[in-house]
Amino acid sequence: MRVLHSIIRHKLLPHPEWDRAELGVPISQLGMFMTLMASSHFPGQQLKLLGYRPTDDDITALMHLWH
Repeated sequence: MRVLHSIIRHKLLPHPEWDRAELGVPISQLGMFMTLMASSHFPGQQLKLLGYRPTDDDITALMHLWH
């Protein structure tokens, strides 16, 4: 994944139509999605395997974190 991001940045950043001040540094949609999944869904699934059931407050707190 890191290699993909570096290739995208290598191609886009020098392009004359890419306004880095306005658009920032590019990252793929898949990269953003996997970051969300890796830090919310997957740990929750692992906790379930350990027998932990999140409370409504736990779920609300996680949703607040990602808001």
